[in-house]
Amino acid sequence: MIHLQNGVRITSESGYTPYYLQRNNSEKSQWEDIETIEGLTLREAAKIISERPDGRKDFDDSFFICDLGEIAKTHNNWKKALPRIRPFFAVKVAPYGPLVGAFNAMGGAFECSSKEEVELCVKYGVPPNDMIFANPFKKISHIQHAMENGVKIFVFDHETELLKMKKHYPAADLLLRIETDDVTAHFPLSERFGAPMTQTRDLMKMAKELQMNIIGICFHPGSGINSVETYSKAIRDSKELFEFAKTLGMNFTILDIGGGFPAVLKSKLSFEEISACVNENLEKYFPVEEYGNLEIIAEPGRYYSSTAFTLATSVLSKFEPKHKADVDIEYVLGDGVHGSLKYYSDLMPGEGEPFVVKGSANPVMHYARLTGPTCDGDDVLAKKLLVPEMDAGDWLFWKNAGAYTFCFTTGFNGFKANDFYNIISKENEEEFWELVNNITRVQKTTKEIHNHCNE
Repeated sequence: MIHLQNGVRITSESGYTPYYLQRNNSEKSQWEDIETIEGLTLREAAKIISERPDGRKDFDDSFFICDLGEIAKTHNNWKKALPRIRPFFAVKVAPYGPLVGAFNAMGGAFECSSKEEVELCVKYGVPPNDMIFANPFKKISHIQHAMENGVKIFVFDHETELLKMKKHYPAADLLLRIETDDVTAHFPLSERFGAPMTQTRDLMKMAKELQMNIIGICFHPGSGINSVETYSKAIRDSKELFEFAKTLGMNFTILDIGGGFPAVLKSKLSFEEISACVNENLEKYFPVEEYGNLEIIAEPGRYYSSTAFTLATSVLSKFEPKHKADVDIEYVLGDGVHGSLKYYSDLMPGEGEPFVVKGSANPVMHYARLTGPTCDGDDVLAKKLLVPEMDAGDWLFWKNAGAYTFCFTTGFNGFKANDFYNIISKENEEEFWELVNNITRVQKTTKEIHNHCNE
């Protein structure tokens, strides 16, 4: 029941039946069927998969479980909280094909920043009008590839990129990215991206002289912001440029408010607080009565992917650590800082929380030092972390592990988590099937499965 690109599957002998999500009229696209299972909770799936080696090269290899049902639940929350805004999932955060295919079937679109991300979207049937190319710094070959695949909307924030687009894709539609006041963000972006407001008018005038079509404004508040004022000011600045565009005869049709939306409840600024601020400022500066035809989009990444993925790491060894009186034990895990947990120390609050599915629902907890499997002395995940008591051979799971994890895996020393198991969790099945369009559940025969996995 898995990512068929990796040839991973769980057979019906495991006690449940895998299904394939098949797109109707799939001959019209490059859609690849998605193998998945239903009828299990996440914890049940984690226990079954970890106890069987099906689909993994080695039985103790790390793996991910992707809950497509969780994505549906998250998407419903988005639509309720931000009804005027269409999400364009930031592919870079979790470049995983089944997520792309399922989210597009729910009506979602995609923010791409490279040729590879466009290719992934095309492979899973995403039409070009459901993609934007939002990287302000673009390789010429990537511009040409996106153009060949029908992608029309690109982002720029300075003169060099505007001239590059004029030369290589003069028919493109452009969004001008503006700088935000993101100094309070955990991951600020404005030091690298976004035109200062003092330069925006000159860039707009230059685009007009070059006969390049700017169709709107975009910004990004940074990730992990601590003040909603970042959104307030950015929306206010955007309105100012919408008004200036009118004096140049430009017709702006898109406002892109970027990403930075938190995924879990422990974030310093909640999704609900951000949504309330965004809605209030959109109504103030872009009221429906005046801007009813304005397309408002956003670029959420971790908001959708973080809670949808769970990482499983095997416990390779345990021992009393040297000269570490503040911890009880050291565990060596099958994944580390050179793999999917590269940025574990920089994850947002509530992301990457460890748990076990073996034994008691309330396991004995103790403080431990966690290290990775490589021969690098700095492969240390945590110097002191409260974790369940475990033995070598057990599995430690990390929930909310879908944002900036597997996309950073290096494969150093030969260790890499590259197996993915797809589920539609029991608690989210109804929401999933209510949301998806043009998707059919198909149970393939053993012969069909064998032929597909050996193509």
